[in-house]
Amino acid sequence: ADGVLIVGDIGKSSETAIFLEKFATNYSGQLTITKDALDFFTKSTQQLLGRPETLLVGSVAQMQKIGLHSKPPTLVKFEMELLQLVQAAHHLSENSRPALVTYHHNNLLVTYAGQVSTTKTDENEEMWRVKTASKAAVYWLQNPSKTFEAITSSLIS
Repeated sequence: ADGVLIVGDIGKSSETAIFLEKFATNYSGQLTITKDALDFFTKSTQQLLGRPETLLVGSVAQMQKIGLHSKPPTLVKFEMELLQLVQAAHHLSENSRPALVTYHHNNLLVTYAGQVSTTKTDENEEMWRVKTASKAAVYWLQNPSKTFEAITSSLIS
């Protein structure tokens, strides 16, 4: 497959964790991860932070955990204003390989290779991750050489 979307709700067993780690290591195509599947990697994020062709769609809490494991650490806080989060996301994306999408104060942020975009949205905060990850994965699959542009474009309603 050219791309794989892992949307979560896959259980919390150690066998699942082992499978996800091995899959992320051995699979060479586009990999999009969201919801609780992303939680499997928040303790060992170096595997994802160094992986090319990866899109992580997560909450601010998940991005906070990922940021703490980046080199140098990037501090992401819940109480950040949008501009502060954009600056933190920019810093994180300069020091890691995956594209990141998160939701903050009715805005979806995309970061990739030092670039950051924000898109105002009316998405339900509880339901945004699967829909956003699905659309972004498809747009990215259709435009593999334009990762940032494809993911950002997928957010426009």
